[in-house]
Amino acid sequence: MITPINKPINTKINSTKKLRLLFVMMIVLLADQAAAVVSLAISPNSALIVTPGVDVVRHSVANITLSSDQPYDIQLSDDTNGQLMNGSYGIAYQVSYDNNPEISLSRTPIVVESGLSTVTQNKVIGVSLKGTDTATAIAGDYTSTLMVTITGY
Repeated sequence: MITPINKPINTKINSTKKLRLLFVMMIVLLADQAAAVVSLAISPNSALIVTPGVDVVRHSVANITLSSDQPYDIQLSDDTNGQLMNGSYGIAYQVSYDNNPEISLSRTPIVVESGLSTVTQNKVIGVSLKGTDTATAIAGDYTSTLMVTITGY
């Protein structure tokens, strides 16, 4: 069963350069066992304010609520290989899952959590950007789609 859900995240315009960052979160539930109870919900957090030339460190962009009565994996990927894109211009970013070290994403899913089963847990996805990458960014909208996948097995 595949259940994609799109939720826009982080739409704050920086008045200095008019940089607007937009993350679209997509959730996919892949429960291989019909009897498995798995759920994953994402709630957007406050807007991401980016000042060109200033580092952003683990800014919380979403809270994830996870519940599963079967073994599971949580995977993260994005559609732009770790770049926030404005046309052909990109700004590199990294994410942290549940306050773990930052990782760069790609189109290939990365397992960020595995478990035998879990009661309802809340996790946080944080985004980091280097000031050196935003200092020369052109004005406009930057987007990326983060894919959060839970698989039961």
